[in-house]
Amino acid sequence: MSEKPYTRKPLQEELREELEHMNLTMEDLQAISNLVDARMTPLKAGIKAMNLLLENDVLPRLQNIESCYTSTYRRYAQGIEQQESQESDLYIMKKVIREHSEKLKQLSANRL
Repeated sequence: MSEKPYTRKPLQEELREELEHMNLTMEDLQAISNLVDARMTPLKAGIKAMNLLLENDVLPRLQNIESCYTSTYRRYAQGIEQQESQESDLYIMKKVIREHSEKLKQLSANRL
């Protein structure tokens, strides 16, 4: 015995069958539609207000924060390169000073 695969009915057909069982009239459907519209209106207004707030207040602030962070990052990146260069120069200077100190000690020992 092979089972028939489950296939779902189209949504419109399912809704039509449900409505037939409910015995709703067009006036009932219109009243439900009006209630849904009445509840959606404040939601739409709230969403619009939120979008305006995001666009006019939050987004510019985020862009400002982003620009501050990126400029700070660039300064730090340049500072790191400069610090590495200074460390390299300092290493070379220490080496030269040690060598010169040794040579001065040798010259001083040879004079005595």
